[in-house]
Amino acid sequence: MALNLMPLSNIWAILFFIMMLLLGVDSMFGFYEFVAFEIEDLDYVKKLNLSRTTTRLLFAMIFCMYGIVFCFGSGFYNTVFVDSYMGVCLIFSSFI
Repeated sequence: MALNLMPLSNIWAILFFIMMLLLGVDSMFGFYEFVAFEIEDLDYVKKLNLSRTTTRLLFAMIFCMYGIVFCFGSGFYNTVFVDSYMGVCLIFSSFI
């Protein structure tokens, strides 16, 4: 509603959408780098002698397959399921 009251509201709406998109992409890059670094640092991954590029490519393919599940017809159900039960898993893993 606030964007409609501003002059050149269509441009501001487009800029807001681009800002939100870039913010989401930036957050995912940070998450991806954090998790990929932690996985590369594990001892049994080091024993496989995979290059950093290969490890990151495999990890990106796993992320992609995980994300595709949410794009099909049951995506909303899967989102609710993950949202409901991931918090419980994180709480129990924090006690370990």
